[in-house]
Amino acid sequence: MNMENENKALMVLSKVNEGVRQTATTIDYSSVNYSKLENIYKTDQLVFQAINIISTFAISKGYEYVLSESTDENIEMKDKIITLDNSVGLPKLLTDIVRHLHIYGNAYLEIVYSRTDKKKVVGLALIDPKTIAFKKKSTGELDLDESGGITGFVQTVNAKKIDLTPEQVIHFRINTIADSLTGTGVIEPLAKIIEAKRNIEIGLAEAVYRHGFPQFHVKLGDSEHQPTGDQVTEESEKYKRINSKSEFVTPYYYDIKVLEAPGLKGGESYLKYFIDQIVAGTGVPQTILLGSGEYSNRSSSVSQQENFFLYIAGIQSLVAETLHKELFTKVIGLDECPVFMIFNSLQTKSDLELAQEREIYLKYGVLTPDEVRQDMGLEPISTPPKDEQPFPDQSGDFFSQFLNDKDLMITPDTDFHFKITEELDFGGVLKELSLPIRSRFIADQQILTHKINKVMDKARSKIIKEIDSNTQDENQSMAREDILIDSELLGPERDALVAAIFIDSKKKFKQGIKLGENFIKKQYPQVAGIKVKSTINEQAIRALDLRSSQLANKVNEDLLNATQIAIRDGIMARKGARQLKEDIEAIFEKYGGAADRFNSIGTRAELIARTELQRAFIEGNIQSFKELGVANLQMSVNPDACEQCIELASQNQNTSIHLSDGIIPVHPRCRCGWVVNMMK
Repeated sequence: MNMENENKALMVLSKVNEGVRQTATTIDYSSVNYSKLENIYKTDQLVFQAINIISTFAISKGYEYVLSESTDENIEMKDKIITLDNSVGLPKLLTDIVRHLHIYGNAYLEIVYSRTDKKKVVGLALIDPKTIAFKKKSTGELDLDESGGITGFVQTVNAKKIDLTPEQVIHFRINTIADSLTGTGVIEPLAKIIEAKRNIEIGLAEAVYRHGFPQFHVKLGDSEHQPTGDQVTEESEKYKRINSKSEFVTPYYYDIKVLEAPGLKGGESYLKYFIDQIVAGTGVPQTILLGSGEYSNRSSSVSQQENFFLYIAGIQSLVAETLHKELFTKVIGLDECPVFMIFNSLQTKSDLELAQEREIYLKYGVLTPDEVRQDMGLEPISTPPKDEQPFPDQSGDFFSQFLNDKDLMITPDTDFHFKITEELDFGGVLKELSLPIRSRFIADQQILTHKINKVMDKARSKIIKEIDSNTQDENQSMAREDILIDSELLGPERDALVAAIFIDSKKKFKQGIKLGENFIKKQYPQVAGIKVKSTINEQAIRALDLRSSQLANKVNEDLLNATQIAIRDGIMARKGARQLKEDIEAIFEKYGGAADRFNSIGTRAELIARTELQRAFIEGNIQSFKELGVANLQMSVNPDACEQCIELASQNQNTSIHLSDGIIPVHPRCRCGWVVNMMK
């Protein structure tokens, strides 16, 4: 009998309900099935909004198809994929895929093949995750092949079971655990939180309702006036229909009491914890999900938004890689596909946002009026005469004067006479171009240093003004709470710093592309006919943007901390405003600022300019190298290179070009570069 019961238990455990999460070797009975997850999505406003935001953001900026190599054969393959994309409405399908991923943790597409050609892909169909399960044996265990992979799927539609092969289904999944064959969406970990939140919402709603529409306790009659059954029924119906306009009169022997709910105080605080948990669980910043964020300032909001965009980029990458592996290879009929799906960056700005940014860049000297016009595709307002010294305009913008004042520019070294027609091997060319005080770099480096210094001057002026506004006596000591320097105050400076680094790095990147192309073609005439794109690829743009943001955030954070510490220590030491401002000036000596010393070596501004422009130039070289068919690179160092660079160079004398990204610069102010070791 015991054996029989045990066998029955095993039989029950072997059964699998549709839509529950499964692993490669075992069945995981989740307490939350797919129907419940879908119900939560449909009925909880925050979850509904968060998942829709994620799915919309992921596809909102579109995508492009790029080739690993531009050949006629590859272009034909790309055209096939684009044709299928247009015929099936892939953007709409991808939006649904991302939505399903976050509801269920899994999403499925059925690949539709031609009836006459079983290998020709003619369409795609979205599969409801609630209707599909992995194929199982008669024992209820998953049916796996020798390599541990699934042997197929079973879809149930209107009680009819349809067998599908792995070649017919594209399976997307997120947040997989160990050897699990399925993923986990964002709702499942929040299920208990959402249930508790709903119970509290019901209780709060009931309390509010009872406060406005209280219950009544009515006593009819006394010892001398016994109520009849009809009187009790009549009075009961009367109080059911009571409203704000009701008026009624009762005999003295009626005793009416209101069962009023106590006043509701701080009701919104009961839900705050649960709302915060849902916001954290979905990953959508509160400022995006709710339109506002308590205790959020400009800096934290920007940081949260950047992290959210990184998460979206990860989802986009997962979708693109899955399609590349499971769909594109089948469309072209090959094991490897040279066509890649690249999603456009979420950082792409609208025309209004671009106009607002350009206004800020002009204000802070990041761009000149002519540079803004050039960015908009317009002709410059005027071109300064080459043989005359121009004067600054009436706005007093020192940056315009700086760009045109020859006395402010360091002249090229007298021993630097390289011309493109001279006989100089490619390694020598890069060494010349990468030296720290050469004409090609010195002007760009000084310009970026000056831009950063102007931003630092704005920040310093704000802080000094904040100190002055809290006291009129230079020697008067200030109370602890008088001065507040936070990220909100320096937010515009942080944005301007991001723009300065990004824009100048982008220019240097393009210069690296062009010079890399010129010198490769001079050294290897066989590639002279290959056309190199002068535009920066989307991935590089994202990397430059992210690097600029991270660097500006770090500088802004360090500057803010140093300033806050100086002010705090000054207040504790009972320093006056004059002494406090001297401490602030000392801090900015390290970071930059002050127009009369913008070329000083050793400031944070100069360090950023030298390092980031070199990084962008090298990355531009690598992009052009890849397009021209360079296979391997050799790290080239200067004669006076540091031990760190020399050691790293010894390990990179024959490095695949696909492994070269991110190695150089090795350290701040690094001047190493790459030379060609082998062509394809």
